[in-house]
Amino acid sequence: EGARMEVYGHYPSAVGQEPASQAEDFCEALAKCRQSLPRNAETAVQLRYDEGLSLECTAERLNRTQAAAQQLLYRTRCMLRDCIQRRLASGE
Repeated sequence: EGARMEVYGHYPSAVGQEPASQAEDFCEALAKCRQSLPRNAETAVQLRYDEGLSLECTAERLNRTQAAAQQLLYRTRCMLRDCIQRRLASGE
């Protein structure tokens, strides 16, 4: 799953921006997008990526099967990817 989060490292470069500035823009967009997630999706991200829990432990904490937790994380990553791309494209 760590490799799946790397997709967020492939955001479009802004013309004339230094890589550090691009990274700041990305991190800001990610933070704002995470705030807009449904509670269960944010909790799943927090458990899996912030706390580094295994999929099995994440599923247990969410009271879901592993398959359901995996699906929730997949959908959440898609939501985050789309939100980040929109924010970066619009310059928000």
